Amino acid sequence: MTEATLIDTDTRPTIRFERRLPASLERAWRAVTDPEEMRSWFPSAVVGERKVGASLAFPFDENVADAFEGEVLEWEPMKVFAFTWNGDELRIELTPEGDATILVFTHRVAHLAVAARNGSGWQMCLANLDAHLGGSRADTEWRDVYGEYLDRMGPPLGTPSREWSLTWERWHHVSPARMWQCLTDPKELEAWMACGSVEVDLRLGGIVRFFGEPNPEVGVIVALEPERRIAYTWGETLAIVDWQIEPADHGISYRLTKHGMPEERAAGWSAGWHSFLLQLDMYAAAGQLVVDEHEPRIAAYRALLT
Repeated sequence: MTEATLIDTDTRPTIRFERRLPASLERAWRAVTDPEEMRSWFPSAVVGERKVGASLAFPFDENVADAFEGEVLEWEPMKVFAFTWNGDELRIELTPEGDATILVFTHRVAHLAVAARNGSGWQMCLANLDAHLGGSRADTEWRDVYGEYLDRMGPPLGTPSREWSLTWERWHHVSPARMWQCLTDPKELEAWMACGSVEVDLRLGGIVRFFGEPNPEVGVIVALEPERRIAYTWGETLAIVDWQIEPADHGISYRLTKHGMPEERAAGWSAGWHSFLLQLDMYAAAGQLVVDEHEPRIAAYRALLT
């Protein structure tokens, strides 16, 4: 089985893979534990002593600013290597099967909102591991399977908070300062929203303008707390876009509420903001725009709001 399944363990979602590796137990164990061999498939270096309680560091390539930290949780040679990874838990378990080895790889994530992104990424990482051990190389990329993971693992729809208002709650490993930049810097907004030009006069009463000409959505900033909250009106309606950021363990939780949507536009707007949130999540994680088409979700939001 190459695709992940999603299971619950102690109320936290866990992504689980099971694969048959084309290598002996000894060879597979080196590939999943040796620092040099792990670089062929793991998304970062894995630096540190292999023993329970030892600290680990996970430096990424130079073009990725984040540097994760962790700790070895389990170390049983030829069987289990488990460790924390920026607060999440990764577990690698090997079992011999003839001249091959069965791998069970699990990732216990902080929030369901990141399951699809991580699941599609790990599928490609494990494909690279298989190829490193002599198997065939994957003929797809993570982008090719990301949509399927979104369909199977979420993130969930927004939650109605009152009539014609919805709230989406998400989690991310970036800092409050980085998310604030994504939400307020015009160039960052243009990059992940893919909606044309954006203007932001970042002060109470300042004007925000989205989508450029000829039909921009223009609003006024009505709440502003640096790195914590920004809210602004949306177009000629009474709707308000309200972003809130809260520091969390190993990252942030953030919330978007769209207040007071017009009834006739609520389902389409909700589907659109759902797609924007997916694009923001991937952009903040990897600096890449993965455009999400919102139209297929309109029916689900129409049912949710009626």
